[in-house]
Amino acid sequence: MDYRQTLRFIAAGRIAIGAAMLVAPRRAAASWLGPQTGQGAASVLARAFGAREVAVGAGSLWALDRGDPVRPWVMAGIVCDGLDTAATVLGARQLGLRRFVTTAAVAAAATAVGVAALEHVD
Repeated sequence: MDYRQTLRFIAAGRIAIGAAMLVAPRRAAASWLGPQTGQGAASVLARAFGAREVAVGAGSLWALDRGDPVRPWVMAGIVCDGLDTAATVLGARQLGLRRFVTTAAVAAAATAVGVAALEHVD
């Protein structure tokens, strides 16, 4: 497995998801948290999540492209994705089964790939 290429793919995904959350929080977060996500104060949290994703994704790509240490960015992604997984598990009842399974699977998979990649970078 080409872990650096996998990390590029994950970083690009983070940027895309984050940008969508920043620009259109209601639409982007609805499949994750439900249609009320982008309304009122909830849009602030959706945009904050988006900003985090853009920052971690852009930092990862920057490091990968420049040959700088990428390990700190991978570790940041692991922490974010792991905490997203935990938050999803804690909020399972509010999310409903479909949203819970989808979100937990994506967050857990991203965490696992990050952990696997950590041994193969820098």
